Amino acid sequence: MKKELMFFIILVIGILLILLVSLFLNEDSSKSYIMRATNFKTDMGVDKVTFQYKENAVWTDVMNDVKEGDVFQLENLEFETGPISKEESTVKINVNSWGLLDKTSELIFDKDIDDYFIVSYLE
Repeated sequence: MKKELMFFIILVIGILLILLVSLFLNEDSSKSYIMRATNFKTDMGVDKVTFQYKENAVWTDVMNDVKEGDVFQLENLEFETGPISKEESTVKINVNSWGLLDKTSELIFDKDIDDYFIVSYLE
């Protein structure tokens, strides 16, 4: 009796894990954005940047004049800005919600190398 119960419990857990993985892999339940950091500038000694996303082939501002430590949102995604360098055209970005930035939770965007980055999340 105990062996059958253990087998049943393991089977149920296995089915639940398969369902959970399939939810994460279901493209219908996820959303992605093409984003970029642009307009690097220094204002009163503070480096700032503008974040944009591409919608219908047009770049749209998410937030302007973002400085290190600022938090901003795009739908269900919440981003935190790390160090910004106008001189090097780089910014560190962290995603604080169910999102991934190019398959990781943080990245360093380098305008001299990168044209954009992709952020995805589960709806």
